[in-house]
Amino acid sequence: MLLVLLCACGVNSRGAERSPTDGASSGAVGGTPVDGGSGVPSEVRAGGLTQFDLVQGQASWQAAARNRAANSVLDLYANGTFRFTTVDTVGVPLSGTYTVSGGTVDFEGQSVTPGPAGSSTLEIQGDVDLPRRSMTLRWVASSGMGAVVDGQNFASASTVAWNAQVPVSFG
Repeated sequence: MLLVLLCACGVNSRGAERSPTDGASSGAVGGTPVDGGSGVPSEVRAGGLTQFDLVQGQASWQAAARNRAANSVLDLYANGTFRFTTVDTVGVPLSGTYTVSGGTVDFEGQSVTPGPAGSSTLEIQGDVDLPRRSMTLRWVASSGMGAVVDGQNFASASTVAWNAQVPVSFG
């Protein structure tokens, strides 16, 4: 039996109170979104796809993966953390940390969802080119499970990985 855990819903944190900061610090997940007046937007929202490469996974998964990339939202917080949301994905919202250097925001996060017979892991890395209003996403989602039934071992695993370039708007 193959168990693929790659579907759920994310929720965007728009409407949270905002405060100015440079966004270069780090801290606990959550916090106050960065004020757009600081040069770092509080929200980075994908607006389609410029480029998409399915690196690993079944061809039948490509449409859903392209949809996730094209509908990504990155909320940046003043304490150097972010919240990543998109459509129909286990592990989302995903949180992590970001740094700012010049006009680039680099971010990285991971989510692990344990289950009774295995687990699911989602990793996202990327960068936002602020002057070009472009975001690069590198996504890896994997799941695995195992069981012993009547002394017989069963195991399966699956991975989907993709890279995308998306145009963005800022909130």
